[in-house]
Formats: sequence, C-alpha cells, structure tokens
Amino acid sequence: MNIYHYNHISKEYTHTSKAELDPIDKKPLIPANATKDAVPADILGFVWVRDIQLSSWVKYEDNRGKVYSKETAEEVDYKQIGPLAADFTKLKPPFSHNIFSNGRWVFDLQSAKVSKIYEININLRNAMSAITSAYTRDEIDTWQIQQDEAAAYNADQTAHTPFIDSLVESRAAYDKAKMVARILTKAEIYKSISGKLIGKKQDYIDQLESLTNDATQADVDAIIVNYNA
Repeated sequence: MNIYHYNHISKEYTHTSKAELDPIDKKPLIPANATKDAVPADILGFVWVRDIQLSSWVKYEDNRGKVYSKETAEEVDYKQIGPLAADFTKLKPPFSHNIFSNGRWVFDLQSAKVSKIYEININLRNAMSAITSAYTRDEIDTWQIQQDEAAAYNADQTAHTPFIDSLVESRAAYDKAKMVARILTKAEIYKSISGKLIGKKQDYIDQLESLTNDATQADVDAIIVNYNA
C-alpha cells in the first residue's frame, strides 16, 4: 500500500512510499506526517497541503521562486506557499528604472534622469580631478589668491602681492616676473580646460531636460557621457 508524506511544518506533500507492515498484525504502518489518502494529481502552479482538521488534501497556490517587489523592482526569492503577497509580482521588470502601475511595469523617466545626472556629475568630478590631481586641497584653495595678485601685479608692478612674494622667496629658480607669468599662464589653461568640461556637462543636462514625458530608456541611454571626446 502507498502512503503519502507531508512536511511536518508546512504540511506540503513531499513524496510517496510503500508502507511497511507491522511485524505482529501485518497491517500497514503509517508513520507521523503521512497518510494513506492518495494525493491528487499535480496541477501546474499549485501544491497539495494536508489539512489535518479536515483530513484531506487542500490545493494551494505555489508562487515560490523568483518574484519582484512592486516597490523597489528588486528580485526576491519567495518562499511562502499560498497566494502571492500583494506587494510582489512575477512579472520581471524590463527597464533599468521601473514603476509598477495598473498591473504592469512602466518606465520611470524621473528615476532614470536622476541616475543620468549622477553619472554626468561623477564623470565630471573625475575629469576635473585629472587636472588637479597633482595638487593638494590647500594649494587649490590659494589659486584665486595667486591669480588675483598676479593680475594686479601684471597691471601695476607696485601692487601689493604678499602671497606671490612668499612663493618667490621659497623658489630660487623664479623671480617675481617669471612667477607671475607662470601663474597667469596656468590660470588660463585651467580656465580653458575646465570651461570645456563644464560646458560638456551643461550640454548633457540640456539633452536630458529636452526629453519629453514619453521618452524611453533608449532615449536616456542615448546621452553618452564622455568628457574625453
């Protein structure tokens, strides 16, 4: 005789085996968490669970496995038997940025824009860092002072330039005129390079802001952020 086993906690049907016979009275032995009641045929998407009070098999939905949070679109390993909780769906999010609405995933344009702005800004920061990587923050903080004093000296060689005077005092290879020329040249180079980079950033933002409400993921992805081009 077949006996039908179920999990001792969830009561879900697990497997079928042949009953052993009692060595004395030769009757089939039915162990704990098992029954001689045959389990019904498999139904796709469902499992059979033993209802102890009703002494019968009850059909339950089986949504275990990969599901997705409607709030975050994150994949979750769902482990519960029964109807799928209302805050999950089996529909896989198709976009990089998703909102679950009216039973389906739709493209979240605002989230995609925020992500693209972050990409634009972090890449600009990296590009600007390449210009300034040889300098400490303390040095960079003096650049405006150096530029202002150099411009003043260039216009009037009697101008008060205490910071540049200290620089020259510590650098034997430079006289004041040479130091001023160096500062002004580097300032112009920095303005040119940083201006181009910031201009690129503003152009990327312009492209992003020009997208209409029906824009797709492909439209956002088409804005290629490359400060080296």
